[in-house]
Amino acid sequence: MKDDKTLVDVWAWKDQLSIEDKDLSMAEKAVKIRQEAEAVAKELGLELNVVTAVYRAKAR
Repeated sequence: MKDDKTLVDVWAWKDQLSIEDKDLSMAEKAVKIRQEAEAVAKELGLELNVVTAVYRAKAR
């Protein structure tokens, strides 16, 4: 796993995303989150499961 700064970068990315669209179903939100997580993982050079874990923690 990368250092803490990388996770901070993921949190910053997550803060910029607009997944709170009330018109989307839960399934549509899940797909959108997955797509955005993949983009963040690729951009930051992280494994998808690390980014997804951060997303899940942030969503709670």
